[in-house]
Amino acid sequence: MATHGTALSSVINYFRPEFGLEDLMRIIDWMPYIIKIELIPEGEGLRALSFQELGHVEKGFKS
Repeated sequence: MATHGTALSSVINYFRPEFGLEDLMRIIDWMPYIIKIELIPEGEGLRALSFQELGHVEKGFKS
């Protein structure tokens, strides 16, 4: 899936609530930011089994 960094941060935060604003600010210059999230069915929804950062390109837009 490809998405905007803010949307991706929301998805990560859904499965990993400790991923917050500081983490978004850390990755804001890393676009594309490539992450693998392994999901499994659980009840009526999904549960994240693992998160793995695969790579990024640092842009340096933050000041």
